[in-house]
Amino acid sequence: MNPSQHAEQFQSQLANYVPQFTPEFWPMWLIIAGVLLVGMWLVLGLHALLRARGVKKSATDHGEKIYLYSKAVRLWHWSNALLFVLLLASGLINHFALVGATAVKSLVAVHEVCGFLLLACWLGFVLINAVGGNGHHYRIRRQGWLERAAKQTRFYLFGIMQGEEHPFPATTQSKFNPLQQVAYVGVMYGLLPLLLLTGCCVSIRKPWEMCFLA
Repeated sequence: MNPSQHAEQFQSQLANYVPQFTPEFWPMWLIIAGVLLVGMWLVLGLHALLRARGVKKSATDHGEKIYLYSKAVRLWHWSNALLFVLLLASGLINHFALVGATAVKSLVAVHEVCGFLLLACWLGFVLINAVGGNGHHYRIRRQGWLERAAKQTRFYLFGIMQGEEHPFPATTQSKFNPLQQVAYVGVMYGLLPLLLLTGCCVSIRKPWEMCFLA
């Protein structure tokens, strides 16, 4: 049995176990996720509106623009964003069976290539932080962190809309405030490795699944 026959057989058997999502059947988790996503957009929009109305623009603000991140780091950020968009789009389209079998095969290939490119980007990120000078931005000082986090939280909730000075302004020596630092560490050293690990496990399982279907 050739690989294409394996794929067709696997696809036909998969339909017996995976529910077909149609407009007549929306699972509860999908409805909750959609409501949360719309709610997040509304909260962000309201926050931006209140900030725009509350902050007075300074007429004498003609300072020099300073880039805290090098061109290489900015390119790395945009590459990650593009890869995430491609992974999300290809994954959702295939999951909900929105296209035919030929397109599915192409999207699976795109998904795998983007996944390995994201893995390469993450490994480069870890290596640069380990041997370069960028790693100190991700080292959390535990002493006094709760007080600093509370101050930053108050600024996000109230101070930012009153035009108060940022309690922890971004500089070349300290790019992240306490909340940003924890968020970045959790995502880059926790959630993203878990995401990449599950993707690699799925990719490694494929040949074994095809053998059992033969």
